[in-house]
Amino acid sequence: MTATESEPVRPRKLDRLARTVVVGSFLTLFLLVIALVSLTHDGNAAASGTAWAAFYAVLPVLAGWVGVVLALAFASAPERSAPDGSRSRDWDIPMLGVAFALAAAVCLAPAFLSRERGPATEATPTGLSEAMPTGFGAYHDSIAGAAVKQPSYQRTLAALQPAAGSTTVDVVNFGDSRDLPPKDRTFAVWVALRSELHDACAGAADPVRRLEQLLGLPPGPAPGYVVKEIQVAPDGMFRPCIGAVNEGASPTCTFDLAPPPPPDADLKTMRDAYDQMRFVTNQMFQSYRVDFPRNPPAKGDYPYTGYPFTGMGWTYDWSPSSSDHYGVSEFVIKGSALITTIDKKTPADFCAKAQ
Repeated sequence: MTATESEPVRPRKLDRLARTVVVGSFLTLFLLVIALVSLTHDGNAAASGTAWAAFYAVLPVLAGWVGVVLALAFASAPERSAPDGSRSRDWDIPMLGVAFALAAAVCLAPAFLSRERGPATEATPTGLSEAMPTGFGAYHDSIAGAAVKQPSYQRTLAALQPAAGSTTVDVVNFGDSRDLPPKDRTFAVWVALRSELHDACAGAADPVRRLEQLLGLPPGPAPGYVVKEIQVAPDGMFRPCIGAVNEGASPTCTFDLAPPPPPDADLKTMRDAYDQMRFVTNQMFQSYRVDFPRNPPAKGDYPYTGYPFTGMGWTYDWSPSSSDHYGVSEFVIKGSALITTIDKKTPADFCAKAQ
């Protein structure tokens, strides 16, 4: 062989080992990234956390392994003679290492983007919380949606009109099946007009979830919940409005605070005004909050306290498909009001199309 001829370089065992290590490490990294992205989007917090821990443990091992093998392969690579007499080393193994690093960066990008959102969480457009269990994002976001008022929130509400020949109105309450005391109750009973709520949920594929959405209640299985049909006099209820209430044919809750009772008002009038103001204030304080643990939540329930309370006389429908989030007009039965429970229905029976 003359000096002007190139020396043939035969594949060495170390070269083959280097290629095997680089390719094998890349495939391992690729499969780990696929598993991480899948677990993160599936919302399995425990499995996702374990996968990330394994990833952080394996990554430096792979990087060190690839680095050592590439260094040995390049350091021991034979020099190649060129026709002009110069000599150089093989660059195919180092270039393979560079390709591995670039491919790893491309693969890791989606995994780290997913990691930024955190495992088993949903995005919350209002920025209320950085970590929300999967499945509750719409409800969680509705709390801020109801709290931050818009001009359109002052709207015409359903009127309280007893049927002909009657002095009571038909309202409904969605809750557990316990009987309600006829009067002298120490707790609030939230109700909606029977006809309005039925029309809003009629034909729903999941009547329990639809009632929860319409009434601004947190999502959950609600086992044993029923719709109680109640009769009560109009003056036995009040609209839970933050501002003044304009009753009549087209009732509204305004953005202006109600005037205080006149100085010569009787004790009952002053007491009613105080009780309603305190009730609404407390409702706002208990509703406009997030990440306060519910103690204890039932299995499958929204785990925190907080409600999408509008304070404008209507419920906030947190269904993502609702265009204006109007649910139904809402009322609170006074503890002293006389009520008559006339029926209890399952959500499926109440929301059936034919009534």
